Amino acid sequence: MFSQCLRRAEFNRAVREAFAGAPLGGNFGAVAMVRLLVGLLVIGGRRLRHLAFAAGDPVFRRVCHMRVIPAARPVPRRLTAFTMTTVERLQRVHAAVIAQVAPGLRLRTITTDADDVVVSTGVQVERGFQGFSPPHGKAPSYYPILAHSAATAPVRRVRNRSGNVHDEKASLLFLCALWAQVAATTAAGQAVRFHMAGAFFRRAVLRWPEARGAG
Repeated sequence: MFSQCLRRAEFNRAVREAFAGAPLGGNFGAVAMVRLLVGLLVIGGRRLRHLAFAAGDPVFRRVCHMRVIPAARPVPRRLTAFTMTTVERLQRVHAAVIAQVAPGLRLRTITTDADDVVVSTGVQVERGFQGFSPPHGKAPSYYPILAHSAATAPVRRVRNRSGNVHDEKASLLFLCALWAQVAATTAAGQAVRFHMAGAFFRRAVLRWPEARGAG
């Protein structure tokens, strides 16, 4: 059923178009790697080592479009081939999926929550620093800024940041990119609102939705 949903959304074509001219190399293409990671999350995997539990599952292999599921150790090496350019291309794929889903929801008001999320990392992880989150103050972490739909919960946009970067850092750049994504899926007559954490309470940020007719 999940494969059928991806097929209707032309997911493979979107990934191929996004990675055109930026091949990852190796034995597995971009489509297989993206489907592998998405499939792992769908079945409840939270670590790459959890691939070992699904390696013998024929349904999982079919969803991933792989005859053989790679071991957990080579996958991180493949993920290092992702650069900021390919991450931006992944964001285009994600935006395309949301653009297909959003019109069918028929919401009168589109409310988008923007807030921070703490992702704990190891001490060897690049840009993993002790940051602004009290619950994770002693643990090196990422501090990505996340925007998701308040009504239906799909994530609209994510911007990764070092653990020592506060919400107000580059928030306007994030919001501008987010607005382009929200506006592309807004129908005539729909109201748009933004719900943001207190760290966004700055004059420049408050003027930003007003200039666009958003709440």
